[in-house]
Amino acid sequence: MAKSPLKALVSLFPGGAALARRFSNFRRGRKLRKIGDTEDRFTYIFEHNKWKDPESVSGAGSSLQVTANIRDQIPRLLHEVSTTTMLDAPCGDFNWFRKIDRSEFQYVGGDIVKALVDSNNAQFADANTRFLHLDIVKDKLPDVDVWMCRDCFIHLSFDLIQEALANFRRSNIRYLLLSTYPEITENHDIPTGHARLLNLRLPPFNLPEPLTVIDDTADNDQTKQLALWDRSRIPAP
Repeated sequence: MAKSPLKALVSLFPGGAALARRFSNFRRGRKLRKIGDTEDRFTYIFEHNKWKDPESVSGAGSSLQVTANIRDQIPRLLHEVSTTTMLDAPCGDFNWFRKIDRSEFQYVGGDIVKALVDSNNAQFADANTRFLHLDIVKDKLPDVDVWMCRDCFIHLSFDLIQEALANFRRSNIRYLLLSTYPEITENHDIPTGHARLLNLRLPPFNLPEPLTVIDDTADNDQTKQLALWDRSRIPAP
């Protein structure tokens, strides 16, 4: 039997049951349904700390415990594909990526929440690190080697995901590193700002087999992965 999105969330993270309940509250609506603009929705989530994680306003998936494996593996992947520049969007509050050595590449963090971008620039910008106010769906993406889009599509409607992928196909970025959940057997649409898990190999996305994957959970469970695709292999809908 297919694992439901909420049961899958429960199994992924420490405190997953509480996280699932919060996502369920989003699905039931409340104030988020009344906010029409994507930027305003995510700004509302940030300003009201709707993920309610004690470590990061970006939520439980951005904790140092959960990101231990990818913090170890991402630099190796970037080296393997000869990365000199990368885009991390959405970058959130930069809670975990700030722990990665960025001396070998130029890092650009992008986020739709301007207050996060301003805070990140004030705290973390340096010769190799900068942050942009960026809507990944409609804004021109910067010219970099790799775009990492982690834990974002799970919060977007199908239509916005397709627009973000189209924006990537128009860009000069060669590689896209995305969150995907290979154990999910059916994808479900949601209002933007809510949450569910996605298997990007399945309809309506139908992405091909990735070039490589990184296990993206605290205990190396393969339920969640960061998967790398070449732009030339991202199909149009």
